[in-house]
Amino acid sequence: MKWYNLEAETEQALKLRQDYANRRAELAAPLLLSYEVANALRYNPDFGAEDVEASIKDLLDMQLKLQPLDESQAQRAAELAFKHGITFYDASYLALAETEDVPLYTADDRLIARVPHEKVRHIRDYTRTRP
Repeated sequence: MKWYNLEAETEQALKLRQDYANRRAELAAPLLLSYEVANALRYNPDFGAEDVEASIKDLLDMQLKLQPLDESQAQRAAELAFKHGITFYDASYLALAETEDVPLYTADDRLIARVPHEKVRHIRDYTRTRP
């Protein structure tokens, strides 16, 4: 969301996006990412239908590695959701981070507080991973 809304930590989120564009970082997310972004933008009072359409086109054009839910990911996400008291949606991002052995960057302070996991990192702490 921080790629499309000016808010706290937008600068760090845009650095991550630029690093991905410059092939200095890899990004992966559950397939539901595009739906979550579109829905959140739909309820942004500053966005109209055309803005949402353009933003989702931009997101899809980035060709992120969007992973469909499979049986093992579903099982792990369910375990994490119940263990940490988080939504299955949030747990699916964490399960994917575990599978891909990559950090999960988020600005969700509630998620960070509930999930003491070495993969969960605040976006404000993002630093370039490769030169």
